[in-house]
Amino acid sequence: MKKLLLFCIFITVVMNVNAQTEETICATPDNPNPNPTGVYSKSIDTNVLNDFVPVVYNIFFWGINDDNGNGENQVVEKDVLDAIARINIAFNDANIFFKYKGFDHINSSVFDTIVDIENAPNTFVELLDFAENEGYKKENSFNMYVPQYAEGFSGIAGPHYTNSAVRYEAFSKPLPIHELGHCFNLLHPFHDYDNENGNCEHVTRDTENSEYNAHEAGDWVRDTAAQDEMWDDVDPDCFYTGNGQDCEEPPVDYAIPDEDVKNFMGYGGLRLCGDRFTTGQNIRMREAINDDVFGSFVEAETTIASLYEPYKGSYPEANNTYYASIPDYPPLFQPGFDYKFLNCYPDGGYPQPSDYYDTSFSYIEGGMWWYGFNKNIDPQHYSSIFHRNGYAIRIEQLQLQPRKCWNNGIASGGTIIKFNDGILNTNVTITAQDSASINNEELINDLQPGLYNVIKDYQDGRTEETVILKENN
Repeated sequence: MKKLLLFCIFITVVMNVNAQTEETICATPDNPNPNPTGVYSKSIDTNVLNDFVPVVYNIFFWGINDDNGNGENQVVEKDVLDAIARINIAFNDANIFFKYKGFDHINSSVFDTIVDIENAPNTFVELLDFAENEGYKKENSFNMYVPQYAEGFSGIAGPHYTNSAVRYEAFSKPLPIHELGHCFNLLHPFHDYDNENGNCEHVTRDTENSEYNAHEAGDWVRDTAAQDEMWDDVDPDCFYTGNGQDCEEPPVDYAIPDEDVKNFMGYGGLRLCGDRFTTGQNIRMREAINDDVFGSFVEAETTIASLYEPYKGSYPEANNTYYASIPDYPPLFQPGFDYKFLNCYPDGGYPQPSDYYDTSFSYIEGGMWWYGFNKNIDPQHYSSIFHRNGYAIRIEQLQLQPRKCWNNGIASGGTIIKFNDGILNTNVTITAQDSASINNEELINDLQPGLYNVIKDYQDGRTEETVILKENN
């Protein structure tokens, strides 16, 4: 049985010999049963949303080149890392997380450019059949395909479906998020706005008003504004400039707040403005996951523990120094989360990171003994998100308890150098430390105010130095 597909097309209007404009228009066929009885609460209560436990899905990306592996718009690692960062930032408020499993290329001159507007859904089905038969589909994952060009095609997905496609020109825009929203059975906020039977969503949000129908019209989400496609009615600053009306008698002018122009599922958000889902949309996605009509979501689901594993790189063996020459080193972590790496002290050490479920180690919460990365980190710094020896990992979107302590053993000894003048010079006091004192969790707290260099020596030859400015006790 073929599953219902949503498809997006774009129209190219030739302006002159040298210029053209492209408008991405998402034409979504009606879902025969978008709101089955007993599935959707239509709640917009943040307390309801907060009751959903985290769920994690694997995701893999496929760039499509021609038969010879060539193409002007080839997907590279930076493209997919940018995408996974934006996807997680968008979905994590719904406690939906994605584990980046990597990317690869498909060489196919048949599918690197999709040109048939009328048969776009059929072409997508043919692409999926080809991908599955030729081994270009990762089992137990969301799979997103990225053709280089799509003349008449922008993006495609479907409700309760874990495969999607986004043309390369739109891959850096909010479209991947938009299509994944369709996977979780979100409709466009303008759904049925031009219904000839006068059954469109009305503007009023007063539940006592007899014209109120936000719970059963449009996208069936109560906290998205009634709207039309508003494609030509959004200015470069993402403000609504139109004068559309709903289908009440007499019609009522749309009241579209700025935040709704930026909704991922509307046309304002589909281009460049998109930066949010509403609480109601987040709840609807979680309820769609619970419904899981085809069992697709449970097949793609993985564990929270997987987010604490590097997407690339490896850990050195216990007898190697921290900067050992290992081909895929260091262990890199995907962008899109707020990471805090906390200095940890396991009893006896962990030559390899501890098991996710092992929380027996101690760690230092603050001071100089941590480093971190913001979810909005600039792409040029993605390679700096790696796990250093001596630290445990906290993903702040998930939990306060750090995990995966990695410490190649307790320091065998060390040195505390105090700079007597409060500046880095040769007027110092040097104090040797044995293993017990250099590993004491109260080491920093016990120091008097001043400038110090704390040096830890390990049996494997590794040395760690940390400069500390202790201002008060």
